[in-house]
This record gives sequence, C-alpha cells and structure tokens, in this order.
Amino acid sequence: MAALSKFALIATGVAPDKLRDDPVRFVQIRDLAGARRDLTIGERPLVARALPIQAGDILVAARGERTLAAEADEDLFGAYASLDLYLVRPEATRLDPSFLLAFLLLPQTGVRLRASTAGASLPRIARDDIAQLELPDLPLERQRAIGQLARAHRTHRELLIHLAERHATAADLQILEALRVSTER
Repeated sequence: MAALSKFALIATGVAPDKLRDDPVRFVQIRDLAGARRDLTIGERPLVARALPIQAGDILVAARGERTLAAEADEDLFGAYASLDLYLVRPEATRLDPSFLLAFLLLPQTGVRLRASTAGASLPRIARDDIAQLELPDLPLERQRAIGQLARAHRTHRELLIHLAERHATAADLQILEALRVSTER
C-alpha cells in the first residue's frame, strides 16, 4: 500500500471569476453524474493550482454524502475543476486512471475519505485525506485489467438503468392503451 500522492498530482479546484475577457469552462459536481449540462463559464484562472483538464484526469467531488468521481472525457478536456472538485492526475507510468476511479468509487474508500470530513451541512473531504489515501501497489498491467473490469461493470449498470427506464415507459403506454380500450366499450 502506498499513498495516492506518490502516484498522482492532486490539485484543488478554483472558483470561477466573473467573466471579463478570457472565457473558459468550469466543471462542477453536478457535471460528474448523469447527463452533462452546459459547463459554467468564467474567467481563466491565474493561480498555479488551476490545471486544464486532460485525458487521464480523475475529478473527485470534495463534498457529498457519497463518493462521486469521474474520469475526464473529451467534453471536459481544457476545462477547469471548480472549487468543490479535486483534480487527480495519475502518473501514467505508475497508476491507471480507470483503476484509480474504480478504487475511489468503492464504498469502503468513501467511508475512509469521509471519516474525518469537516463542515455542517455538506462535509468537505480534505485534500490531505485524498493525498494520504492508501492504494494497493499493483503492477500497471493488473491495474489496467481491474480498471477495464470496473468500466465494463459501470457500462452494464448504465445500460440496465436505461433499460429499466424504457421498460417503465413501455408499461405506462400499455396501461394507457388498456384504459383507452376499456373506456371505448
């Protein structure tokens, strides 16, 4: 086991400043789950910790009752993490992003991260807690295999949810049709 900070750069997000003349996009917690909305627009941040999102980056919600994290995709490249997100940039030769995401989304990991959260209504995970998070020190090929397995399970879960929504819609239509036929008699 080794601390995440040995395998990755961890940066806190920044608050988008009011737009003046150099617009950029910002990712917020709401953009990590479900259908993505239009990203927030703000002024390009000037602080050193503000890094444009790139392939392989993992975004982790700093607040919330459960761990919410996502691997950056093309829609997010070039945008910046907002204040309530951490940007985790794995060292490509030592840590597979999909493996890291799978590890972060494990319920046990969420419990560990929230064990020392601070704040009243929406507790905040401290940057140091993420940096000190103990990861299994596995060979990169094994990490990739686990990351691919986790990605396949997430895709399967999303398909099942989509199928359940379609099934519910079809059931509603059947009931409406049955009611229509019954009232025509």
